[in-house]
Amino acid sequence: MDTKKWLENRYIFFEEIYEYEEIYCLEFCLKEDIGEFIKICYRFNVPFTFYSEYKIAIEKIHVESLIDNIK
Repeated sequence: MDTKKWLENRYIFFEEIYEYEEIYCLEFCLKEDIGEFIKICYRFNVPFTFYSEYKIAIEKIHVESLIDNIK
């Protein structure tokens, strides 16, 4: 599954998803989207890191895990 495409289809981002090594850097546009994403990550115990307001860094493998848990 294309995790980047899954994220783009599900959330609105301020800029394109930035990829660094095996990490996605996500800058959300909407407070509701970032809130939903954080809640889902907590629910399924998926680690992520805040790196400024409306921005999250998450390893690609953890996005895959999140998708599997949602399905």
